[in-house]
Amino acid sequence: MQQVLYANVNKVDKKIYFFYVLVFCLSAINFFSPVVINSSILLYLYYGLFLTTTVIIIFNYRNSYHNSFSLPVSLILLAGFLAALNSSYSWEESLYDSFRGVLPFSSYILFFLLSAFRFEKKDTEKLILILGIFFIIVFLFTFAIYPRVLFGDINQNDETRGFQRIRTDGIGYLFLLSFFSLSEYILKKKALMLFIYFGTLTCIIMSLTRTYIIFSILFSLFFILKKSNIFTILCVIAIVAGGFYVITKTNFYKLMAEETTSQTSDLKNDIRMKSVEYYLNYFSPNSVSKFLGNGQANGNNSYSRFVSILEQEHGLYISDIGYIGLYIKFGILAILAYLLFIYKTLRKKANEQTLYCKYFLLFIFTINIIIDSSFNNSFIGSIMISYYILSFQKSVDDENTGLPEITIATETWKR
Repeated sequence: MQQVLYANVNKVDKKIYFFYVLVFCLSAINFFSPVVINSSILLYLYYGLFLTTTVIIIFNYRNSYHNSFSLPVSLILLAGFLAALNSSYSWEESLYDSFRGVLPFSSYILFFLLSAFRFEKKDTEKLILILGIFFIIVFLFTFAIYPRVLFGDINQNDETRGFQRIRTDGIGYLFLLSFFSLSEYILKKKALMLFIYFGTLTCIIMSLTRTYIIFSILFSLFFILKKSNIFTILCVIAIVAGGFYVITKTNFYKLMAEETTSQTSDLKNDIRMKSVEYYLNYFSPNSVSKFLGNGQANGNNSYSRFVSILEQEHGLYISDIGYIGLYIKFGILAILAYLLFIYKTLRKKANEQTLYCKYFLLFIFTINIIIDSSFNNSFIGSIMISYYILSFQKSVDDENTGLPEITIATETWKR
């Protein structure tokens, strides 16, 4: 297989590469989990695409060899591999179940696929638009036909916060589209992009997840304050203030406020704090697991049944404890990878066209304190797309060391 140079291939091949990456991204989120298709079929489709993607990357590895984000991506993939081995060793889970369980997490490989194909900026951002709009359509459709379910799991939906709370795979693309559309409106003043931004904001509020709502609005405001003139800033502040006032009068806001007050009034007995205490002090069976992680419980075995009891009967969810959950599942190497991600993101110089990626990633790092965005396949694809876009710009570290980014890819970006 010869190396692929995306900018120099014909239009038909470009469409094939684009379609392949799009299908890979969708397969990593199970195509939004349609109930009419057996979940096993979707999983095996992803496994097949993952294997094919691995082969593509191996034959084109030099394309991403000098990329500034290659190290943390490689580290986190290695962490998943070692954690899968350890779950077989420490929890007596079969190797088949161990590696099958960790494969969705391994969709971090998308970064190397984009590098191997050397996607151009316009096509990478086309992915953001398509995947984000797909999510909005699926989310609103699922909301409209509730309680009938055509996408996702009915057991994940509830009505305890004023109206139906819909949970749909791939929500990371919604947030990335939100920052992208806001950036496009500020830079190009396209009314369509403002419409899309308010569409994403509506879906974020309809998710009824306090962490999503608060921090997405907060980081959007930071972005607007940095990029806009005083008139735009005043207009946005007025809109946000008016919108917040309206929201405070709704039933779902009052229910969420009551829940927040209840949780913060007794932090010691909060279920998240209990989860932190249990998983840090009692869950890992040995020192190896404390270093390499416990892997992903998967299949019909004693490990999966034990984790299921902890979550469903005791409410101790690993997904509720953010970075600690990442450590419990994938060990110290995964934490080191994210420390590198955070460091490199903070040090990276982003121009006007790519600054939205930096704000999106800072948003992800913040919510990951209590949300499983670092090991949830609904977020991983959007994180890797953001890093791919950022990787084409020279970082502060590279300027200091004199090490170049990918020369050909940088030239391709400027075309």
